[in-house]
Amino acid sequence: MQAGLGRKHERVRNALVVSEVALACVLLVSAGLLLRSFLKVLDVDLGFQPDRAAAIKVDYDDRAPSDDASVAKRSALFQQILARVSALPSVEAAGMAIIFR
Repeated sequence: MQAGLGRKHERVRNALVVSEVALACVLLVSAGLLLRSFLKVLDVDLGFQPDRAAAIKVDYDDRAPSDDASVAKRSALFQQILARVSALPSVEAAGMAIIFR
């Protein structure tokens, strides 16, 4: 009876070792594929030169009234900022995005 338990434990141990080696191989291949994908992402043409791009964050009071007049006033202010930035001599294009949190 004791010898049977020893063989059973040995088979379980061998199965665990095989599983561990198989998992290590899967992780190694996955890491290689992830690295290859990352290197391809670095070569993608962005359509603009990031070293010549600028981002400006404009903070305003989120607790400001949200009635139609206040929203229109805020919208007009942002449009004015965008127009003034677009009018700068070295600016080729300007845009604005509102990020809601």
